[in-house]
Amino acid sequence: MLTCVIEEETYNLAKIIIQIIELYISTKTNAFEEFIKSCQQISQLTEVNQQLHVDFIVTLLPK
Repeated sequence: MLTCVIEEETYNLAKIIIQIIELYISTKTNAFEEFIKSCQQISQLTEVNQQLHVDFIVTLLPK
């Protein structure tokens, strides 16, 4: 148990830290799944339209 005392009140920080970690894991998992989907879409593009490849990859880059 991880506790913090503020103005004579004791707070259990363990539960909120676990919630933060679970949310972080969920966010990273979702981002990775989207990355895999994007990679699959790129692999399905034909070599005929290279500009389409470039445009698609540019949309994935952080702004």
